Amino acid sequence: MPEWEHGGRLSRRRFLISSARAAGLFAAARAFAQPSTPQPKENPEVTSEMVEIPAGDFTMGTSDEEIDQLCAKYRVARSWFITEAPRHKVHVAAFRIDKHPVTNAEYAAFVEATRHQPPQSWRGRSFPDRLKDHPVVSVRFQEALAYAEWAGKRLPTEEEWEKAARGPEGLVYPWGNDWDPERCNFNPEPEESSGRGTSPVTAFPGGASPYGVIDMIGNVMEWTASKWGNSPIVKGGAWILTQPYNMRCAMRSFTRPPVNATAYLGFRCAD
Repeated sequence: MPEWEHGGRLSRRRFLISSARAAGLFAAARAFAQPSTPQPKENPEVTSEMVEIPAGDFTMGTSDEEIDQLCAKYRVARSWFITEAPRHKVHVAAFRIDKHPVTNAEYAAFVEATRHQPPQSWRGRSFPDRLKDHPVVSVRFQEALAYAEWAGKRLPTEEEWEKAARGPEGLVYPWGNDWDPERCNFNPEPEESSGRGTSPVTAFPGGASPYGVIDMIGNVMEWTASKWGNSPIVKGGAWILTQPYNMRCAMRSFTRPPVNATAYLGFRCAD
């Protein structure tokens, strides 16, 4: 069960550093957010579709005014959002990103080719056929890096991920600025902590970003290559979360150890 969502039966508290520390370390943490980019070497076994994201500026983060509105609307503390501030322009070079999260079927090719240990969520070295088009979950950070290297790709940075999700205008959600629960896979019933589980990565085409990237929020949260100190930054909402403010493109979360693997955390690749 995720520990970063505030409200209802879930809590985000353990996954966010304190607001005081966040305010003091924000500028320094940004220095960690742009790792060096390895040169990709394409793997012919990987056939997942990728989307071209053009070079240019986009609006990233959350403004103080937006934070005030979120706090008033959802009755939560500013510390929930302080690491997203300030809202600012960021220039990102051209890159490509997977159209959807890595699926069980795609990850199975990696497991078979490399004899890598399968995710804990699988039954031995396989998974139910009905889940082949669902995002792979229970993949640790280092395992996501290993898959990306095998695929001739890499993990996206936080900036790249957020630009692909929000578009150049910095939309709140991939489809626009108004919340629409029909456009993503999330848990609409706070009392049902199990939610409905993952869905096929093509199940919510109406939730596509301005660039046509799908499942950027809902379904699974996603690893990025960026870090806050030693903690990888996780982006996107997940099927188990119940609050719309946790489904915004700007939301950022941090794992406690980078080896964390859960049933609501997956990834996609970039190059």
